[in-house]
Amino acid sequence: MNRKHMWRVCIFLIISFFLGINNAFSQIKEEKEEKKRVAYNLQKIPPSYQLSSSANIFYGYDSNANLDNTKKPDTFEEILYSLDFIRPLPKDIKFIFFYDFDVLNYNHFTKISNILNHLQFGLYKKFSVFGLGIADDLSIYYYPHSNDDFIFNKGLFYIRQDISKKFSHKLQFEYGTKNYLNLEALADTLTTYQDKKRHDIRYGPVYNFDWYIMPKILFGFKTKFYINNSNVRYLDFYDCRAYENSLRLDYEVLKNVFLLSSFTHTRKNYTSRIVTSGDKKEKDNLYLGTFGILYKLDKSNSLSLDYTYRNNVSNDDIQKYSENVITCGWRYIF
Repeated sequence: MNRKHMWRVCIFLIISFFLGINNAFSQIKEEKEEKKRVAYNLQKIPPSYQLSSSANIFYGYDSNANLDNTKKPDTFEEILYSLDFIRPLPKDIKFIFFYDFDVLNYNHFTKISNILNHLQFGLYKKFSVFGLGIADDLSIYYYPHSNDDFIFNKGLFYIRQDISKKFSHKLQFEYGTKNYLNLEALADTLTTYQDKKRHDIRYGPVYNFDWYIMPKILFGFKTKFYINNSNVRYLDFYDCRAYENSLRLDYEVLKNVFLLSSFTHTRKNYTSRIVTSGDKKEKDNLYLGTFGILYKLDKSNSLSLDYTYRNNVSNDDIQKYSENVITCGWRYIF
């Protein structure tokens, strides 16, 4: 191995420490945000007027909190409050509003701990067979023990069709900006910075459908493609194209017992970022599987137990990791 190649490997190892780990943490939170709206039980199309809120308390164990080869475990607590509001307006238009306040605390690796304020509001109108909707989706992440705070704002436009009470599907286009509040964007080297904060632009289409195969079985599918462009110039470290496919299956075993499961595969092709051991561009395959059980004690209270397995397969050895997460929780609906 010549000196030039050894130097490049060293540079990439440093990048992995300062950038790669934070990138993995962000990926987890983005996955969490995407799945925030997943239902806790099987429910039909909501009524024309709805106001509901809930509080959740979780305690969990994470087998690989740092998402690296050391596989150091940690425990965490989480508090989540959610508010959903739907109101009809004149001319058959609906106003839709969602809000989530989420506090996540890791006990040993406190850098991961964060507070999330998430809200989405928009308008929806039904035109005979199809419905059209627009919305703004805003997430504000605050990290008390690091400088990774950012604001992620997305605009949404979607077309929805309710073919029957058993089947509905939706095509959506998203365009968003992710602005870091404290991190300056890297310039052309690892040690130089631009005179501006780092920000990403992300956009792409999403298609999904929900199908009640039987009254007690709900099957869902989602496919998503997006492009991420960052203003970080050094190796275009965060620029990529991602392809995501996910399956969901919920089953009402008994009147108050539900089984919830999902599987997601995400493929990331980086446009310029190369692996540490050669000249190939990095390609990652993230596999995520979740299985859980929900027990409804009464109309307001429910208990849950979930297991999640996450595995990132990469052509770059330092980006490979696997993780097991067990979470138990209590939910109260107001």
